[in-house]
Amino acid sequence: MLDQKIITVQSDLSEYADFSYDPYPVSQDNHRYDLTQDRIVLKSIRVSVSFASISPFIKDHVKAFVSFLFLSYAEKSVDGYVARIKRHIKIKSMNSSGVEDELRDLYFNLMNSEDVSVEDKSSLRIFYRWCADEKMPFFDEDFVDFYLNGLRFGSNPNKGMDVIIPMEGRGALTIKEDRKFKEAVSTTRADLSRLTILQLQGFIGLRIAQLTGARDVQVMNMRVSDFVEKEDGSYWLMIPRAKQRGRGANKKRIPRVITKFLAEDITHLIERMKLSEKDAPSLDDYFLLCPTQNRSGGFRNEYLTDQLYARRILLISNFMKLDFRINNRRLRKTFCSNLVAKNTPLKVIAQLMDHTDLQQLQVYYRQTKKVAEKLNQILQSEAQDILDAFQGKVIKQDEASIPGQQLFGADKNARLHLIGSCGSSHPCGLNPPLSCYSCPSLEAFEDADHEQVVQNLVDDTLKIYGEKHSIQLAKHRDFIAANALIKKIKEGDYE
Repeated sequence: MLDQKIITVQSDLSEYADFSYDPYPVSQDNHRYDLTQDRIVLKSIRVSVSFASISPFIKDHVKAFVSFLFLSYAEKSVDGYVARIKRHIKIKSMNSSGVEDELRDLYFNLMNSEDVSVEDKSSLRIFYRWCADEKMPFFDEDFVDFYLNGLRFGSNPNKGMDVIIPMEGRGALTIKEDRKFKEAVSTTRADLSRLTILQLQGFIGLRIAQLTGARDVQVMNMRVSDFVEKEDGSYWLMIPRAKQRGRGANKKRIPRVITKFLAEDITHLIERMKLSEKDAPSLDDYFLLCPTQNRSGGFRNEYLTDQLYARRILLISNFMKLDFRINNRRLRKTFCSNLVAKNTPLKVIAQLMDHTDLQQLQVYYRQTKKVAEKLNQILQSEAQDILDAFQGKVIKQDEASIPGQQLFGADKNARLHLIGSCGSSHPCGLNPPLSCYSCPSLEAFEDADHEQVVQNLVDDTLKIYGEKHSIQLAKHRDFIAANALIKKIKEGDYE
C-alpha cells in the first residue's frame, strides 16, 4: 500500500499561501488513486478521468477538490463534477494576473445562462465555494458571499440552496448579534489585562476586522511596524494588500486611519509582547500576531497559520460569551453592508475593501436591494428581542383614557385605519402615526390593522429615502417599535 502524504503546490504566481492536499485519496468504494498523475481510472464505473486539458492555473485546484470528494461521494459523482468543470471552466489567460477576474466573469455568465443546466450550475457553484473556503488562489470569498450564495435557479423553489435563507454563522451580523458583539467588546476593553496573550491576539484580530473590514489573511500578515502614530496624534494601520500579484510584490500596504480605542488595544498587545521579548532590539519586524513559543509567553516571529488564528478567535469568542459565530469574514461582510446601506460611492468601497475593480462591487448593491424588498420581514425577524421598544399599551377601543384623541393611519390603498388613542394631554410635536409607535402615550387598539399601516409607512419611507438605505431603516426605533407591537398583538402577549 502506498504511504499517504501531503504535497504542497508551489505557486509563485498567486497572492495566497501555498495549499496542500492528499494525492493518494481512498474512495468510498475503498479504491486508492494517484492524483500525481494526469489520468486516473475510476474502478467502480470503469471510466477514465483526465486532468490534462484543465488549465495549469487551476489543475491542482481540481485535483484537490477530487481528493476531497472521494471522502464523501461515490465515484460516479466525482466523475460528474470533473466533467462539468472541464466542460464549462476554460481559462484563456496566459498569466496569473487575469485569472481571478476571468473566473468571476466566467461564473457570472454561466450562472445567468439559460443554456447551462441547473445541475451544472449547482456543481460549479459548489466547486467555486469549496476553493474559496479553502483560501485557494484565484477564488474570491467575497464573490461567494455576496453573489454565488445569493443565487437561486431551478424549477423547485424548495430545493437546496435555490432557496435564499439566512445561513447561520455565515452572513453579516444580524442587528441582535451586532449589538451583542459591540457590548462584549466594550466590556472586554475595560480590562484587557484579564486576557491571556492568545485571547488578546484573537481580540485584536476581530477589532481590526470590525473597524476596517480586513480579511483574516491581511490581519495575519500585519507587522508591528504597520501600526503608526502620526505627528497630528492620529493613528494608522498600514494594512497589507490581500490581492498581490507575485511574491515580489508582497510589501504593498493600504493606509487606514483607525480609532483611538483600537490604537489603545494594539498598544496593549505590543507592550505585552515587549515584556516577553526583552532581549529583542526591536519588535518592528515582528508579526503583530505571532505564534507563541512556550509557556513563558515568548513568540516566534513567524506567520500565524489559519488553524492557529481560528483557535485564537474561538478562545476570545468563548471569553466574551458570544452565542453566535464570529470571525473576520462575517465582520467584513457587516462592514461592507453598512457602507452600501449608507450609499457610500462604489469607488470608495472598492478602496476600503481592497478591490481592484468596480464591477464586482455592483453585486453588493444588488444584494442590498434584495434586503430592501424584504424590509418588513427583516424588522420582525432581526428585532424581535427589542420588545420593550414599544412603550405604550394595548387596549380595546372603549378603554381609551382620553376620549376623542383618536389616531389614524393609512394603508397602501389610502384607506384610513383607526389605530389607537393618544393618552397624553399635551400637544404632540412628533410625526404621527409612525412616531406614535415608540411613544409611551400610545394606546393601541388590539383589533386595528397595524400591519397594513406599518407596511404602507415602510413603502413610503423607501420611496423617499431609497432602497440603499434599507438596512439603516431596519434599525430605526419607530419601525422596530411598530413591529414589536404587531408581534405582541399576534402572540397575545400584552396583558
